[in-house]
Amino acid sequence: RFYVQDNDYRGEPPPERYAAVIRALTRSLQSDGQRPTFRRTWQHQSKASWQSLTDLPTKVRIDNSTSDQFTIIDVFAHDRPGLLYTIARALYELRLSVATARIGTYLDQVVDVFYVTDTRGLKIGDESRITEIREALLEAIAMFENTSI
Repeated sequence: RFYVQDNDYRGEPPPERYAAVIRALTRSLQSDGQRPTFRRTWQHQSKASWQSLTDLPTKVRIDNSTSDQFTIIDVFAHDRPGLLYTIARALYELRLSVATARIGTYLDQVVDVFYVTDTRGLKIGDESRITEIREALLEAIAMFENTSI
């Protein structure tokens, strides 16, 4: 079960919004893998409004010692619509399998934690691969920040 909050409405969104979301999700699932445009279509927040909230840097921390089974990726970033999709898309493109995700928000910051494995179901052991993952996530988030409306 998921709870989704629509930042464009206070309280319950109108039925038309549900219909628009369902149509967009259906198109996305039936497409040839094209990236959905949810954040660009539905985001009404200006870039300046979320940038002015804090100057904390985006961080990606990768932990291989806490879990015997999974590599744990912690992402700290400014919260805004479309960020989770951006991170999830980057993990997919890195061919990582997400076993568990914990998504948290405090004020304008997110702390997203992903328990991941490689395509063989193993922890990420190679240091160069860990560096590649960290850099790819940071780059994806930076590109998202620079293109957000």
